[in-house]
Amino acid sequence: MSQYTVKAAAKLSREEVVDFLARIYGPNYHEARRVFECVFDHEPSILPQNFLMARDKRGVLIGLVRIVDREVLIGGICLRCGVISSVAVHPSWRGQGVCSRLMRAALDNMRVRKFAVSTLHARKVLDGFYAQFGYYGIGRYVELDVEWKDVPAGKGLSVRAMTLKDIPVCRRLRDRLYTGLAGSYVRDAAHWAFVLKRSASGGSTTSWQVIVDKAGVIGYLVRDGGRLVELCLDEKHFTLLSGLLCRESVSVIKVHPRHPFFLYCRRSFNTSFRERFALDGGYMGRIIDADVFWQAFKPLLPEEHLLSADTAKEWGCSPADIRALLGVEAASGAFAACFPDRGFYTSPIDEF
Repeated sequence: MSQYTVKAAAKLSREEVVDFLARIYGPNYHEARRVFECVFDHEPSILPQNFLMARDKRGVLIGLVRIVDREVLIGGICLRCGVISSVAVHPSWRGQGVCSRLMRAALDNMRVRKFAVSTLHARKVLDGFYAQFGYYGIGRYVELDVEWKDVPAGKGLSVRAMTLKDIPVCRRLRDRLYTGLAGSYVRDAAHWAFVLKRSASGGSTTSWQVIVDKAGVIGYLVRDGGRLVELCLDEKHFTLLSGLLCRESVSVIKVHPRHPFFLYCRRSFNTSFRERFALDGGYMGRIIDADVFWQAFKPLLPEEHLLSADTAKEWGCSPADIRALLGVEAASGAFAACFPDRGFYTSPIDEF
């Protein structure tokens, strides 16, 4: 008989979850507690059905996995995505298969609820662990070092801390720009409020600022120290923005490499480009419901791929067989079958 059970939560105890995660994630309990209090109180998908919990015979919590219910954009198509987060097992229960059972339960949970895909961010020490559950590396981490030279002083533009009142403007700007950048998560008003509160809780190194000129708010940026990790601003302001970033000592660009400002910097300045990709770690993803995924992307595939993939489905082939017919190695994931030249890119913004 098993020494513990794993199932979705029937109800949630804020104190139990926050205390457990703070003790696991530390190392400073009080700092970690502030972070998880903010997550529990403000992250929109904090619901019992999104928590898989392991308990011993006495009912004591020994491990959990949280599913963050989001939508991810790929080529302008919106897919329901279950982001795996808050993976935690009590030290005395590690090495006994608890985390593996939690992960399998999370996958079953998402299948029943018709999630199309799932993603996660794996720490380097866990490289290889999540591959056994069908996850593969899909993300590229890019950094562009920029040598600001002969830039204007940036006068006319300034930045200030973003507030909740700025969300409607910032949301419209982001929805217009980021829809076409593969791997971006949909961020509705509740998620916007959460990321601001998350940043203010002290558990994040990011700074959210609006860009202002004499007419008012014209854009926003997110920075992590000297790194620019998100930006929405009309291209006509890029020259002045360069001066502003130089003045603010921001010299590393980590936005999507097809972001207009990333391309502007490569054209206009001396730059050094770095890229990191991990097949069995980092930003990882997998298909949860092949039918949902297939119906979403079928209109975007080339005609020659449609024939082979349709034939595969008629013959009862598996998703892996379909990927093979599309000429894509199984390890690359089915995302690459649809967008082999785009890839997923991720920034260090903590939205989960």
